[in-house]
Amino acid sequence: MLPSKLPRRFRQVIGILGLVSVLFGNSGVNISSLIFFDFTVDPSGSTTNSFNVTRTYLDFRKAFAKDMSLRITSDVGRTESDDRMILYLKHGYLTWNTTPGIIQIGVHPTNYFGPTKSTWGYRFIAKFPTDRVGFGTTADLGISIQKEILPRLLLHLAVYNGGGYKKSENDSYKRTTLLLFYGEQTLNKKPGWNAGGAFSYEPYKAISSTAKETKVTTTVFAGFALPNFRMGGEYTILNNSGNENKRLLAVYSSFSLTRSVSLLFRGDKYDHGGDQETYVIAGININPRPGFSLAPNIRYTLTEASKRESNFTFMLNFQFKF
Repeated sequence: MLPSKLPRRFRQVIGILGLVSVLFGNSGVNISSLIFFDFTVDPSGSTTNSFNVTRTYLDFRKAFAKDMSLRITSDVGRTESDDRMILYLKHGYLTWNTTPGIIQIGVHPTNYFGPTKSTWGYRFIAKFPTDRVGFGTTADLGISIQKEILPRLLLHLAVYNGGGYKKSENDSYKRTTLLLFYGEQTLNKKPGWNAGGAFSYEPYKAISSTAKETKVTTTVFAGFALPNFRMGGEYTILNNSGNENKRLLAVYSSFSLTRSVSLLFRGDKYDHGGDQETYVIAGININPRPGFSLAPNIRYTLTEASKRESNFTFMLNFQFKF
């Protein structure tokens, strides 16, 4: 039994790790870690030049049978109130391979982004375009089913709470999403191409109204990859019956100079409520050893609202994966 004088947060962490050790104490467990680390320099001085840890995964996976497996992933993040780092659950779900399709139940990756994870390919440098502007979260609590209905044609239907993995559900409505795409799913690993789209529908009630309103998000995307070059793009429209219409166009590419050095580029054009934001990333990704990446890059942000503002940021991003 843990001493009662230990800090409550510390006792919670020990309890979670103890539960994980019980669940995965037998053989056959796959344990891995993933850390995103960066150093940010802002020449304008509007933000603090600092070292930051933006993600620390501890991932546990175990197959209980040929058709069933469990994944538990912890992560850390900062609170909005006082910027403290806290431990939370990023993934906790069951995967069940059935004849109708692959079913996932619990806190699991959402299908809002299609194959963007591999087509953009540099999540440790920046969030996916639609995730960065808040069109959806990378994980949520719900249930989904996916199936390859024809060779290389994937259908993925899901129902989520809609608020993401960091928030509890606060209404009786759910976000339903259908993803349909054809082609290669992992363009950062294999040459090929893909194209498709995602559609999601989410009713809700605004705090200032008793009437039901809806959010409808539509995304189309495409990408292709050669042995030393990869490029993709996506266009997303969010229509809100509460008159909050937003649009996002993003393109991204990567060119391999050598086996361990690549040039990268991404440009996002975000239109929200008449205001526009241009967000550009350009840099180099270096892989000196398996599981280790470093990427010096420049970020440029141009905001065109009531006052036109621009900003340059220099970053050095690291990824450790073991």
